[in-house]
Amino acid sequence: QLFGIPLDFWYGIVIMLIMWYLLTFTAFGQRALFIGQSREVARLSGFRVGSMRFTGFVIAGLIASISGIINDGVLGSATPGAGNLLLSVYAAVFLGMTTIQPGRFNAIGAGISVFFLAIGVNGMNLLGAQTYVQSLFYGGILVIAVVASRLINRRRAASAARAAT
Repeated sequence: QLFGIPLDFWYGIVIMLIMWYLLTFTAFGQRALFIGQSREVARLSGFRVGSMRFTGFVIAGLIASISGIINDGVLGSATPGAGNLLLSVYAAVFLGMTTIQPGRFNAIGAGISVFFLAIGVNGMNLLGAQTYVQSLFYGGILVIAVVASRLINRRRAASAARAAT
């Protein structure tokens, strides 16, 4: 522990800050954002879309493997069911799209949403809720986050259309 907080939390903070810097302040991050917004426009602009996407998937795989190693280190063992985190990951990422930079995937927003979701799940555990309630919580948060993100994007498009006229 460091300052009374488990080391896996600090590892997550370090990874989040590295990804935030990489995606916000580097040419790679700007190219990734451009490719993510329109793959065809990026290809026509001269970006190597295929290699950028491959690099993005490699980085995502590397982060997933580091997360798995940290998770196994915290649990002290590896079980086949320990990797069933996909719903919580989707909920965290899409909830992160509604925070710091609405409508865009961003590392800081994802970090804040992971913190929020962890507090919610731990609170349910302390209240003695059944395990299936966690999936309901994640699913509900995912629906709310996707709807909020869509509303933000519609509002942004409407304001851009008003500004153009």
